[in-house]
Amino acid sequence: DVVIVDELHERAMDVDLLVALLKARYRGRLVVMSATLEAERVAAYLGGAHVAAQGRTFPVDVRHLGGPLLPEAKGLEGRVVRAIDEAKRVEGDILVFLPGKGEIAAVEGLLRGRGDLDVIPLLPPNAEPRHGFEFQRTLQGSEREIAVMFADIRAFTQFSEKKLPYDVVFVLNQYFRSMGTVIEGEGGHLDKFIGDGIMALFGLSTGAADGCRRALAAARGMGEAMDALNRSLADDLEAPLRIGIGIHAGPAIVGEMGHGQVKSMTAIGDVVNTASRLEALTKEFRCQLVVSDAVARRARVDLSDFPAEEVPIRGREDGMVVHRIEHARDLPRDGGAAAARGRQAAAVAPAES
Repeated sequence: DVVIVDELHERAMDVDLLVALLKARYRGRLVVMSATLEAERVAAYLGGAHVAAQGRTFPVDVRHLGGPLLPEAKGLEGRVVRAIDEAKRVEGDILVFLPGKGEIAAVEGLLRGRGDLDVIPLLPPNAEPRHGFEFQRTLQGSEREIAVMFADIRAFTQFSEKKLPYDVVFVLNQYFRSMGTVIEGEGGHLDKFIGDGIMALFGLSTGAADGCRRALAAARGMGEAMDALNRSLADDLEAPLRIGIGIHAGPAIVGEMGHGQVKSMTAIGDVVNTASRLEALTKEFRCQLVVSDAVARRARVDLSDFPAEEVPIRGREDGMVVHRIEHARDLPRDGGAAAARGRQAAAVAPAES
């Protein structure tokens, strides 16, 4: 029999105790693995052989800053920040493992704004463990099939001309919060806010089919959220806010782009331009949502109840078949995040479960 203890470098006391008990009483084969510990010392303690895997290696400074007792949740963020300040004495990056979204948000809140540190979340909060394998490739830039959404408030220029600046900002922030909550709830990545417009990406780590299902679910949720928002702002609006949404899917170049403090994960390519133009078509069609047939096919969602037609797209030689949906809330309830509940928390630097 073989017992394998992985990720020993996380140094939990219960794991250390387990290894000690296995060393003392287990008569089978024991394999202890770690990416960062001084393996020769571990092998010597266990009386075993040191086996090194081939691949890229990076120098790591190992230093134990904790006390003899098991750590507790109370005051965790303060202890992590103090540990980071201690670790800063050694040149290089600092990788922080945290157990859940609450701890991640607390630590990130303390570290953000410090000029001596750049805080880089390794995975978005709604990621699953398998998405960690995709992150580095995305950060460096890669081509992948994704779904892209653009959303825009109709006639917002006229609205803003009749309102005080405070009122405009108030309404916009209510709108962004409402739409952003829906998009992130369906696993979308909020790429950017442009004036009163929103750009979002779906399927960055899960692929185009899942991304298309989630984008459609997000569009339906945004339609419902707009109805609720208009009801809550009824006393502040002369007329209800109207939104136009365009969704397309295809290959895009995805990566972290920007300069200095203004960097973000984004996408470029024909799919982005086309999604933007589909959003603009909602004005012509007088509808809330225009979806390319490519999205419906990838998502395997039946949109035959909605009008379909071939339209010319500026910048493309061939026309494109699209579906126009008068009210996004009328989309069928297929897929989306509801079909994938139980997602685990990711991390500023995610701790494995």
